[in-house]
Amino acid sequence: MRTLEFLANGTGATENIRAGLVGLRRAALAGEPVVQWKHGLEQSLCRLMSRTERPPVGTDGMLAERDPEANDIEAEDLAGFVSLRRLADMLEAPLTVEYWKSAPYFGNFLDGYKVGEKLKEAIKDPARHAELQPAIRRLQRLRRRDIARFQRVDWGNARLRRLAAETVDKGWWRLLWVPASLPYHAPAGPYAAAEVQSMTKRLIFSSWVAAPSAIASLLSYEAERRIHTGAGRFENTPDARAAITSRVQYRLDSGRPASMTTLALFWPSPALAEATDPLVAAREAGGELGPAEAVLEWAAARIRPRVGAEGTARTPGSTAWFWAAPLLMEAGKRSAKARRRVDEALLLDALAGSAEEEPETTTTRSVLRAHVALAQQTLGGQAPSVERPADLVETVALLGVGAPGNIAWRSLRRALPS
Repeated sequence: MRTLEFLANGTGATENIRAGLVGLRRAALAGEPVVQWKHGLEQSLCRLMSRTERPPVGTDGMLAERDPEANDIEAEDLAGFVSLRRLADMLEAPLTVEYWKSAPYFGNFLDGYKVGEKLKEAIKDPARHAELQPAIRRLQRLRRRDIARFQRVDWGNARLRRLAAETVDKGWWRLLWVPASLPYHAPAGPYAAAEVQSMTKRLIFSSWVAAPSAIASLLSYEAERRIHTGAGRFENTPDARAAITSRVQYRLDSGRPASMTTLALFWPSPALAEATDPLVAAREAGGELGPAEAVLEWAAARIRPRVGAEGTARTPGSTAWFWAAPLLMEAGKRSAKARRRVDEALLLDALAGSAEEEPETTTTRSVLRAHVALAQQTLGGQAPSVERPADLVETVALLGVGAPGNIAWRSLRRALPS
């Protein structure tokens, strides 16, 4: 009843349902007809429930049952099971064929299993460690040197081999997110590939502790391996990763903000976001999905009068207009005045986010504060004192259509129009 009260949202519809349930129970216990109570409850419940949780037998409903065969078993897979079983026998630990079928490279994912606990205890004894060493070497396991060199790692398991063929091998690793179910324009780039048109999320259920870690680790590694090797990087070490320059990072140059174009990605500009809304473009197109380039041309035409004339400059300094133009579109508007009154700490918290890999420090916060201060000054009407770039309108239109800050603003605007 609590769930129904939540769905009813204070309309009082649950009172009829409560009364109907009581009446149905009394009629059933008394041996009286229950059809009238049943129909009444169905009508009341259907006003609050719309999903087909249990489709009628014989219809497609919401479900499609597939029974794909995972029969691509290689000799190395079988040898891996034999080696794992020998090690378990030496440790007097339980191990069945289901262990091996549940996850590849089981020797790397032994946490939570008796065989893993007994192995940890056994290798504490030097003599026992030496006795077990040959069996450990024969295990099907991931090797550090292969991972450090971004070498291709065999899937090691028929089920994972099948899953990889349906996901990573179909080019899913090229996609930043799942393709839109209701796109505003025709898919482009890797999203236009035929192999990803039917892409959807996959839920994998397993009662084995090793399965989630093994599946996620190997699929993620292969996706990352293809990304890095495609960019010409073949070293996967902490030093090599640290040497990769972060593209989205705030920094100062001689004490002045030097990453304002980064801030422009995440700073919502209501006037720009509203003027370049791709949903409006799709509606104006009458439902026909045009190319992404057409949406950008449409957006550029709408903002050109507000942004102003383009220049001829193609120098690094002229790029200041890329971040300043969206802010100047707000200058003098209520949104700009409201933004300038927002508490600075609140703005910093919203823009800093929660990056676990790069914990925030006093230095990074002060750098971000300098960028926010310059943005607030520009909202007051302070324009850059450099020549306008030749591709100003085109770039600002792209920010309006695709910058995360503007996308978030449009989403919130639709959910909370007031």
